[in-house]
Amino acid sequence: MGSSKYDKDLKGRSGDIVVPNGPGEIYQIDATPGDIYLVSQLDKLRTLIVGRPTIYSVVDVFSEAIVGIYVSLFSSSFDAMRLALFNAFRSKVSFAREFGLTITESDWPMAVPCLKLFGDNAELTSRRSESLIEDLGITVQFGRAYRGDDKGLVEKSFDHYNNNLLSGLPGFVEKDYKTRGAKDPKLDAVLTLPELYRRLIPYIIHHNNFEKCSSRLFTREMTIDEVPFHRRDVWNWGVKHRPFSGKKLSEEQLYLNLLEKGEASVHREGVYFNKLWYSCQWTLVNGHQDQSMNRNRTKRFDVRFMRHSTDRIFLCTSDGLQIAFLKHDSARFQGCSFDEVEVQLSREHNKELEQAPEVLASELSLLENTKRLVKKAQSEQIRLPVSEIKTQSITENRGLDIEHEQQQERERLQRYTNSQYGIAEQPDIAHGTKDHSKRNTAHQDAMNNLFGSTDDNDS
Repeated sequence: MGSSKYDKDLKGRSGDIVVPNGPGEIYQIDATPGDIYLVSQLDKLRTLIVGRPTIYSVVDVFSEAIVGIYVSLFSSSFDAMRLALFNAFRSKVSFAREFGLTITESDWPMAVPCLKLFGDNAELTSRRSESLIEDLGITVQFGRAYRGDDKGLVEKSFDHYNNNLLSGLPGFVEKDYKTRGAKDPKLDAVLTLPELYRRLIPYIIHHNNFEKCSSRLFTREMTIDEVPFHRRDVWNWGVKHRPFSGKKLSEEQLYLNLLEKGEASVHREGVYFNKLWYSCQWTLVNGHQDQSMNRNRTKRFDVRFMRHSTDRIFLCTSDGLQIAFLKHDSARFQGCSFDEVEVQLSREHNKELEQAPEVLASELSLLENTKRLVKKAQSEQIRLPVSEIKTQSITENRGLDIEHEQQQERERLQRYTNSQYGIAEQPDIAHGTKDHSKRNTAHQDAMNNLFGSTDDNDS
């Protein structure tokens, strides 16, 4: 048996735990594959199985109340954790409304950011989680590797989901489902992800408000005040009688502050971020794109962005978050994720490397053909005295060539219309016809006067 498993499952414990001063001080967060198979919400026939969802749970340590839930088909990651925290910090009334459920604030009153967050190293140590610390002022603490007991409360919440809810739903994954003769849970899968939410929300409300909580939560003061042994009642008592620094923020502010963090540079052409160009009215109006103001030095700003959408980013400025939209220069990536952009640009770069020999050969051929053209033209040219070149009338010379171009287009029109309308030959025009032969003769006379008669040259 490994030492980490022994420490978690068998080693004696002192019984000491971290005791917060009040509700909203410490939250625990964790994720696990849900023990249920779901079908696609886009398939009306419910035949497309999408697998087991990832379930994030967020628990308040002071009251043991479940303060947030997030269910997704994505694997565990910072992006998924960010949405779980958004759910934990936001109003549950609007959250339930998204799934067609009507509840009140008193049904699920937990809707504030915490002061400390206890979670896994993998998701909270990346640079992508800096927004939690810098914008929301949350202190991040980490559990030990392979020690789920460090997050005992949130780990226990998954047992609540399985034993009291999921086990009664079709598609539930039994512990022995892989043993020989056991029924495959995929055969019973019928619920969609939104439908799972519509069962989880009422259950969590029931769990917080009516299921008995641990007696270890209770202090002498709670006992004197006859606080019921329910998680919601412990939370509400703590809000009233204990230090409570929970500050409600608008959902818009919460969501933007939880976005991933990056850095963009500002240039005369606009804002450049992750190899894409953006337009920002704020940087333009405030002169940050002016070369004279920046003295040709690149200005940089922290930005907030969603990895799944390139369409807009948000610059962190002294005037708050300022929106920037994807420019036309990068419009081919509209609606894509930044990961998709990275893959596509890498693919294009590799393609350029593959085609480099062919491109070089084409450029050399173009250069060689140009040299031959110029050399042939120079060999056919009669060099005139400099004084004669400078005294030529370019306007007259230009007019002659323009007339020649126009005559070519007239002939092209005649050829095309004869072909289009089946005209064997151009009909005679009895009246109003210009004498083209005289015009052509005049053109030849002018050329002879300028360069001399071709007959004289031949002689």
